[in-house]
Amino acid sequence: MKVAKSTDHHDRVLPMSNLTNYQKRRICSYKLEHPDLSQKKIAKWAQQEFYLAHPPSQSSISRALKLRPLLERSTSSESSRKPKVMTYKDLDLSLANWVKRSQSYGYHMDEEKIMDKAHDFADAMELFPPNVPSFDYTWVGSFTQRHAITLTSTPEFSRDHSTSSDSHSSPRSF
Repeated sequence: MKVAKSTDHHDRVLPMSNLTNYQKRRICSYKLEHPDLSQKKIAKWAQQEFYLAHPPSQSSISRALKLRPLLERSTSSESSRKPKVMTYKDLDLSLANWVKRSQSYGYHMDEEKIMDKAHDFADAMELFPPNVPSFDYTWVGSFTQRHAITLTSTPEFSRDHSTSSDSHSSPRSF
């Protein structure tokens, strides 16, 4: 089992894990301070700096350096292992505005309509798989929570019971 020394107690060891956001940021700043160092030497430095049993792999160092702008903007906690940054903010905000505007005009909104419109927006923004989320029911659930959107179901009217006054007084559906 891989282990790493704890920064709190140098005689205690902890299971080896991925680098935290704090550690990745420190690696990036160390590289900026020492631009001529190889990734292998930075890995050795990280091993000593963070009391790791083994140096991080070259690919871990490379990935951290590549993600520097994302790590700088990230609002994730220092102990997080992955940055939690929404990658499709424009699409997300445009879709949320469309849903809220449509609802304000009295249109019923359901998961399928949101998924269809999300695909339309992604196409218009020229975002194609694998560069877009999988606009599925789970994604719609998260999307509606993020934007405090309440979905409505289209009322079911039978032909026998619907009248022209019913269709004018109830919210519209696309």
